[in-house]
Amino acid sequence: MKKIFFIVWNVFIFLALTFLVLFFIIYVYNNNERIRNLYEGWTNEKKGAKGDKGDRGDKGEKGDKGEKGDKGEKGDKGNDGNKGDKGDDDEKDNHGPLITSEEMANREDRGSLTYSEFKPTGYYLEGHNSYTVTLNRSLMDNELGKIKLSIGQWGKYKNINENREDVFMEVLISTKTNIVTFSLKINGVLYLADNNQTNLRVTSVIAEKHNGIIKIPTFKVNKTDQTEFIEQVKTTKSPFVEFVAKNYFATMQTDMIKNVVIPRLQHSFNITLNHWDNVWNWSNELLGLNENYTDINKKYTQYIHIVNPDAGGGYASTTAARMIFQNSTSAGQNLFLDKISDQWSLWHETGHSYAIPQYSITEVVNNINSLYIQQKLGIQLRIYKENEKQQAIKEYLAQPNEKKDFNKLGGDLGLWTKLGMFWQLHMAFGNNFYPLLNQTYRRINQEPNSSKRFDNDDKKTQEFIRISSRVSGYNLTQFFNEWGIQLTVETKNIIGVLKPLTKPIWNNIAEPITEHNPIVQEQL
Repeated sequence: MKKIFFIVWNVFIFLALTFLVLFFIIYVYNNNERIRNLYEGWTNEKKGAKGDKGDRGDKGEKGDKGEKGDKGEKGDKGNDGNKGDKGDDDEKDNHGPLITSEEMANREDRGSLTYSEFKPTGYYLEGHNSYTVTLNRSLMDNELGKIKLSIGQWGKYKNINENREDVFMEVLISTKTNIVTFSLKINGVLYLADNNQTNLRVTSVIAEKHNGIIKIPTFKVNKTDQTEFIEQVKTTKSPFVEFVAKNYFATMQTDMIKNVVIPRLQHSFNITLNHWDNVWNWSNELLGLNENYTDINKKYTQYIHIVNPDAGGGYASTTAARMIFQNSTSAGQNLFLDKISDQWSLWHETGHSYAIPQYSITEVVNNINSLYIQQKLGIQLRIYKENEKQQAIKEYLAQPNEKKDFNKLGGDLGLWTKLGMFWQLHMAFGNNFYPLLNQTYRRINQEPNSSKRFDNDDKKTQEFIRISSRVSGYNLTQFFNEWGIQLTVETKNIIGVLKPLTKPIWNNIAEPITEHNPIVQEQL
């Protein structure tokens, strides 16, 4: 009997200990992540040893399916709480310190020609109403007091705001809230003013009074269906429609697009907008700017804003914050009706917006950009195509040097003759010459008191001779003598240490054969 009791007791003790050990293991496994990971790693290794079937991958989120194209509005919905586009939530998510439009222009060495602070939202708001605008998120600390809502439009419009010019109302967002409420007396397009540095966007707008909100028909590059967009244009009550490329956006008068452009359209809006982005990329290339650079040659991603008032200066023009392609000269409609290969005005005005002020001769050097874009498009340059321009350059250079005076070249042909000199340097030293030259100017612009080196046209000329000589690596005295430009003794001494030219690069353009066989001194 004692023997049986002893056996039962031992079995009981064994089971009790086993239970306690299992309880301890389970407790530790559930409460110690490190041990759990070790165990799971060990069991996974054993499974893998039998032959890895391959991971199916984490299912996680299904991911973005991508936009099917903006279907736009079937009609103006009034104050039903219009929702904005979803947008790219992750883009510009972790931006650094925000800088002003003026600081961007200074870093890129564009003088006073700032680009637009605006980012389009797709809303037109009518005056004498109160609005509540909701953003996709609250503001971060480094955004406070630096983000605005702007309502209005550049230029004068016959039936808007009593034909007053550049009427705007601004609402500074000074708290972290993502809900902004304001009263509005004027009519205008709603913009988010962040210099396109953040991922902020408008998700909805609600009006206190009925019918205060009008969705603007918006064509987005590579997203919007053209047929659906045209239907929106035909039925909208908005006085404006917008075209949004990656780097430009245009706010155009609805009646002009509806009544003039759409009936005569020869190519898709998407082709036009993609060309705008190409122009932006090629202009940056020529200027030595790049979005991916982190130094002084970084290109900031502000929009270039094209506006379409009733009238404006010249055929088209560029000033701070916008390019003006007015209706009175047909400049606005021709942005869409002219062939892509015949968009000189767009290239010319874009060149103005990038123009380095230390060059001077603004109506000349901006067309270096225009010729470069023609070269990138693979079409004949105007300086050759229009024979009188090439002939004027040839005749000027054929004169004895002592009779030439570059500064006295006047009129339209005089401007083209001057442009010939700048383009000859491109032909002689290749596609890298102007990017390197512009980067050099940009570095100098950041030096203390650098403005004293360029405070009159004579100084600008001498500095251009010195800097272009250093960038090319050649003493360009003879080249500038051939162009009737006088060098100071100091300039001659500075560049005199450089190697001399060995080829007559001043005969580029003047000799027709150089159109296809340029005289190249050295490809930089």
